Amino acid sequence: SVEFKAVDAKRYGTDSGAFSAAIGEQIGDGIVQYMLNNAITATRASIETVATLVIGDGTAAVTHKLLNSALKPFGDARDTIVAWVMTGATYADLVDAGLGIATSNVAGGAVAEGSVGSLGRPVYMTDSSGLSMATGTAILGLTREAVKVIESEAREFIAETVTGSENIKYRIQAEGSMMVNVKGFSWKTASGINPSVATLGTKTNWEQKATDIKSTAGVILNVS
Repeated sequence: SVEFKAVDAKRYGTDSGAFSAAIGEQIGDGIVQYMLNNAITATRASIETVATLVIGDGTAAVTHKLLNSALKPFGDARDTIVAWVMTGATYADLVDAGLGIATSNVAGGAVAEGSVGSLGRPVYMTDSSGLSMATGTAILGLTREAVKVIESEAREFIAETVTGSENIKYRIQAEGSMMVNVKGFSWKTASGINPSVATLGTKTNWEQKATDIKSTAGVILNVS
């Protein structure tokens, strides 16, 4: 819940409705980030359950050779991995690696054209805590529809006036529900319902369901 004093709105030359709208925008952004972080956390933890899908031990900086090695577990289905997910710092390391390659397609592109070599796959940058490994940071190589986030219930927002204190306050509280589906994996029912971000990110709470790893969400490249 969020509370703010009525006098604060007046001081800023507005009313409670405008103040609530501004807070609502922030809540909306927060919900999107929350869902994104849960999705990344669950996907990373799920893929971690299969040792052959994790390349690297978190001690080496990312290079294009390592990116290529991350595709090996998928063998002849490597082209089904369509995107990378990595942190901004990891992306910067990838740019550095490209600058060290004396070819117009990689170094020249990074310097002159504002692009970086990523084996023909788009890169989504996010500093999500879900990419953190026990040692190192994960780069996710994802297949199509690797993870789905479903808002399973309509969000409910309640606003009320709170009296009885020194200042009149307005309180806004919201509630919602979401489901996360990771391709080729399932949540262990014994791990409970309504998991926290921490439990979503625990690999022992997930199990592989797809018989063929090529039918799962993707791979992890663990870099420093």
